[in-house]
Amino acid sequence: MTRIRAAFFMVSLFWTLQSNASVVITGTRVIYPLSSASVTVRLLNDGSQPSLVQAWADDGDSNGAPNESAAPFIVTPPVFRMEPTAGQTLRLTLTNAGLPTDRESVFWLNVLDIPPKPAANNGNYLQMAVRSRIKIFVRPDNLNLTMNEAARNLQWTTSASGELMIHNPGPYYFSLNGFSTSRDKTGPTVPLAAMVAPFSSVNLHKRVSIPANASMDVSYINDYGGTTRTTISGNNK
Repeated sequence: MTRIRAAFFMVSLFWTLQSNASVVITGTRVIYPLSSASVTVRLLNDGSQPSLVQAWADDGDSNGAPNESAAPFIVTPPVFRMEPTAGQTLRLTLTNAGLPTDRESVFWLNVLDIPPKPAANNGNYLQMAVRSRIKIFVRPDNLNLTMNEAARNLQWTTSASGELMIHNPGPYYFSLNGFSTSRDKTGPTVPLAAMVAPFSSVNLHKRVSIPANASMDVSYINDYGGTTRTTISGNNK
């Protein structure tokens, strides 16, 4: 089985264009309460052909082999066949109770979609294996504020070179997807893709020129995969 799983993974290295996947994950992230015995994730094959699917979790190394992953999860079933228009439920079981209890931990769920060989043998063909990868947030139950409250506590500052930095004093991960320095709080945001970890800062590598005591808007991806926009203050003391 280890050799089979490794072979599946090698196929994924040749083609990982997610937009062509037939097997899709019905969600953009997984929220795993730390006290839960397991959570489920729903898949759907919206293609016209069956697919062979492999699923596993990783701890951030997107190039690591599934059988070498250090992520503390068992994903079942790990390998299965999905018929056209069929659904499948994955069960994620946390195996390590030693994760932090004062902040979230983040891992990744991988779903590899391997289409069948063409029925007609017309010589050479390209078989494309497509991997989808979404975040798993393991969330302790005793956090003393909600994610929305923690978002309002985010702070902005600038680096010595004038690049925008976001400081996160709270226990949640924030996947940031935009910011705005406009006085009109309904105005468009500057798109970006960055994640700031609990109790840390991230450099967005975007230059801004606004007063140190001004506020700005940032947008982040919420638990439902939508975008939430909030106003944060500067911390340039």
